[in-house]
Amino acid sequence: MANKEQKFSFNTPETLLTISEIIIAGDNPDIDLRDHIEKSDKKMNEIAHLPADKKLKLEEEINKAATHDTDGYHIMFSDVAKAVETILAEPKSQLLPALYRNTDPSQEFAVSRWVADRMYRLPSLLGTTTLQPLNPGNYLVSAEQKDSSGNSIKLEHRFKATSDEEARKLYKEISTQLAGPQQKIWLACWKLGCELGRHTYQCRLTDLMKIAHPDRDACFSSQEKLEFFEHLKSLEQTKFVFSKPQKKKKSGDIVYQKFEIPLLQIPGRIEEEKATSPDELTIVLLSLAPYPGKMAFVGTPIKNRTLELHSDDTQLATWIQTRGSQVPKQKNISVDLGFLFQLAGLERTAESNKSHAKKLLKNKLQRLVERGILSGMPNKLEEKVSLPIR
Repeated sequence: MANKEQKFSFNTPETLLTISEIIIAGDNPDIDLRDHIEKSDKKMNEIAHLPADKKLKLEEEINKAATHDTDGYHIMFSDVAKAVETILAEPKSQLLPALYRNTDPSQEFAVSRWVADRMYRLPSLLGTTTLQPLNPGNYLVSAEQKDSSGNSIKLEHRFKATSDEEARKLYKEISTQLAGPQQKIWLACWKLGCELGRHTYQCRLTDLMKIAHPDRDACFSSQEKLEFFEHLKSLEQTKFVFSKPQKKKKSGDIVYQKFEIPLLQIPGRIEEEKATSPDELTIVLLSLAPYPGKMAFVGTPIKNRTLELHSDDTQLATWIQTRGSQVPKQKNISVDLGFLFQLAGLERTAESNKSHAKKLLKNKLQRLVERGILSGMPNKLEEKVSLPIR
């Protein structure tokens, strides 16, 4: 029999139910747990995809029902089943109750304003980044600016390189990757989170890839899976640091309350021994410690069809929708033409051939109109452009 101190546990993210740690009590147990698991693949799959906090809660409920005596650790299957049903029955609305209030799930998904309002600063931050070597083999890309309230928003991205020369080459690609394919993948992560009703969840890598590429019918190759996963890991190394100045009550000295806002975290994954990408992974989109405030539970609506766009259009589409969410009563937003070129990745084209850059920009804006992100095309592309957002 098991030691009496032993408890039920999900030892690792890939462990579904540790059968060896559960002893069915009594001479006539309700049911053999191993047989039940073999016959209940669908239910077990639901349990496997519970976020880490729900698995922990499930462990607690099962262990509350357990009894201990000199023979060891005992639990009835009915108690296990009851705990499982309680966890699985929790509605989405209890997980992120306010995040979806201003979105239409048939048309949109939500990104927390706490994160989206920082991502709104990404285009301008990417234009002022610097490269800094850390300890050998590690480098930091960073940029910082102040908002209208005097708060600091800093972008930080860490990566590894074998030499300064390699680091400089990789540095040139980082802005393009963050503004394009990685930003699109980040949006796909939020869309899946909204579908599941969770900001921490487990998913298959290919399911996430299908959301990021909704028009894709063919299977994904091993190389495509590897590249997608590398983008996810790069996002994990990217964060905003938000700093608010505060005065000490007694001395009047200025101190800073700082919040680190990673774009996402990957605390666990399931993969074969020599695989280059995981089969499943756990994604954390939003950290609520320390408590960021009520804006963490207000959603920025993003059109589902945004993910139909090519990654080259993602930054432009995301920025426009985020800005529209910040000024919900306005029917138009005014944007400098030069900044629109930057959002669209057309700065260099505009420098050499402004007329051609305008033509390409019109094509991009038309694609946003077709997907419901803009309500119409601007009348003219002058130095100040008025974009119809409602």
